[in-house]
Amino acid sequence: MEQFDLLKDKGISVTVLKNKGQELQKQWGEVFAKDLSKNQKRQIHYGQFLWHAFSYELLPCKKGQRARNAFDIVSKDECFIFYQNNQNALLIEKAASLKSDHIINEIDGYIHDVYVVDKAFSWTYIQTHEEDEGPYFYKPVLDPVFFN
Repeated sequence: MEQFDLLKDKGISVTVLKNKGQELQKQWGEVFAKDLSKNQKRQIHYGQFLWHAFSYELLPCKKGQRARNAFDIVSKDECFIFYQNNQNALLIEKAASLKSDHIINEIDGYIHDVYVVDKAFSWTYIQTHEEDEGPYFYKPVLDPVFFN
């Protein structure tokens, strides 16, 4: 997995979590999309792409370079990285040095949607498979630094 190798090369502690992706997606939805109605989810094709909650502007978030900047400065201890269409996930320990340019969305030659979330699910960062969508950074209870 390219992401695993890149993080290891950067000296970041990473563990592959086999078959953990679906569980993390479910938990992600329970935390970050809990206020979206079933009708809203259906209208934005949420089941296909969780990040549609942001691209359809149903949840306020940082986009593009502002999202990258927010991710780079947010406090990170342990994080999960998971993919919309891959059942494996990664656990990043001592993630303080993890930056947006360390996140890649290519697996085995295919572009995927990649989600990064801290272990407490207090924020999320998403790189999509679409060049002109995202990345997105969302923190439900925004600190003042994220409003600027």
